[in-house]
Amino acid sequence: MDTITAIHTRRSIRDYETRAVEREIIADILWDAAQAPTTPVSGPFLFHVIEGVARIAGFGDRAKRYAREHRPDAVDCSWADRSDFKVFLDAPVMIVISGHADNSQSIQDCNRRWRLCRPHLA
Repeated sequence: MDTITAIHTRRSIRDYETRAVEREIIADILWDAAQAPTTPVSGPFLFHVIEGVARIAGFGDRAKRYAREHRPDAVDCSWADRSDFKVFLDAPVMIVISGHADNSQSIQDCNRRWRLCRPHLA
């Protein structure tokens, strides 16, 4: 299965393979992501590639700690208290898409569907 087909057909990931992802595959994904249409006021976006299961897990631990310390009232953030919950599921590579801090529209476009306390993986 090619990457684009996988993106369009895959709906749930519970664990990743431990092997590293080839640089060519990462480059292809970044190229495809950069082609997505956006409004002129939103771009440009920044793509950050983070590699290494332990390094990415560390970011997941920080995200859980942040969620515990900043949980809104009346919102279920119980996933942040679970020691067995892995935010990034031992992913070997993570691509973070972000906007420039001086462009609020790009930041909104980057995280429009992201919700801190209700990740679809919980």
